Amino acid sequence: MKNYSIFTMLVMAIIVHCSAQQKNKIVGIGYSVWHDYFKGGGFYYHDKSRNPGNQFGPYPVDHWWGDPSVVGSLNDYTMMISDNPSTPNNTVIDNHADLLYDAGVDYIALDLTNGEQSKIWDGAKAVCLRYTQRLALGYYSPQIVFFVQKDAGVQKFYNEVYTNTATYNQNIFFEYEGKPLVHVTKQLNPIPTTGIYTNLNVVKMWGLLNSTDIENMWSYKQNVGSGTTQDFFEANDWPEEMSVCAATQKQVMLNDANPSEQAGRIGRYQTGYTGGTYWDQQWHFVNKTNPSFVFIWAWNEWISQNTGSSAQGRFTDIYGDAYSADIEPSDQAGNALYLSLIDKVAKYKRNVPNMILRDELNGKWYFKFYDEEVSGSNDHLKKNFTNTFSGHQAPITSRL
Repeated sequence: MKNYSIFTMLVMAIIVHCSAQQKNKIVGIGYSVWHDYFKGGGFYYHDKSRNPGNQFGPYPVDHWWGDPSVVGSLNDYTMMISDNPSTPNNTVIDNHADLLYDAGVDYIALDLTNGEQSKIWDGAKAVCLRYTQRLALGYYSPQIVFFVQKDAGVQKFYNEVYTNTATYNQNIFFEYEGKPLVHVTKQLNPIPTTGIYTNLNVVKMWGLLNSTDIENMWSYKQNVGSGTTQDFFEANDWPEEMSVCAATQKQVMLNDANPSEQAGRIGRYQTGYTGGTYWDQQWHFVNKTNPSFVFIWAWNEWISQNTGSSAQGRFTDIYGDAYSADIEPSDQAGNALYLSLIDKVAKYKRNVPNMILRDELNGKWYFKFYDEEVSGSNDHLKKNFTNTFSGHQAPITSRL
């Protein structure tokens, strides 16, 4: 502070306070588009008491954990009408777009990580078409990012969707550092730097990362239990991205009805974490760290495949209401998590530095911020003056 003039400090503080939209506070959310693939009746649920014979559906039948409130029948929960990407299901897509925009979500990441199945991609194209139509009608929506598996998905997005300007308005796609953002799984390694990749910002992302992996890619979900910190991805010594989820398994693809494989998973209603639930704890870490991006898993996955048998179900990612990470309102869980999303996102975007200073002697940036989670704190308390973040506790030295 001693090497910065009062005038400069005040100007920088005014800039921060008067910014109508915080460009460095971005919220993305996982968004599934595979539901057209599963329609047709004969639905099974993770709650086997709702199934014929009180049993799970046989391998490899897909099971729903609950019923989305937006529709009266699971057959109506689709992205397309009659499997046609040119006829979006406006009822579902518009409801989602309105709710997510109102919650402050900046982009939806269309989950295409299972590969290039045509019906799932057609669902994604239907969403893009409806967002294009909504833009023309003056309706507000989040923007769109494609979350693909590897190079084939990147190529498909660029050639069939992004550059197809006769069908899709490019303004519906979220840009990061001036280029359309594309998420890709860790199967694409390394990320190419030539060809169409020069026109895209491709960011690797995967879930349940170890401390080494998270230094090289974004995370869409982590399981840190009741730990006191959560790792995040850094770029230029700045906390660029952290993940948030309402429930999580401990290991990818190993979550089933066998108690030994359930060990360590966290349900959406469990308490005992910082602030209450695991959801609350992760937002606590977010507001202590102030990353540029928060990625939430997920909005509407709803379905997982039974890789076991009718007698012994074995499911990945979600397993009934208690262990689903879905935020979309449902007949079973109501809208409490969605209402919490609105509150958490607002606090994250409001939690911005009040004053930005740079020590000319050592080059460090310092932030004076209002910490809403400290009882009785205010803008003038010395304890809110910091140049470190929870997690790595690394000083900021390079990027504002």
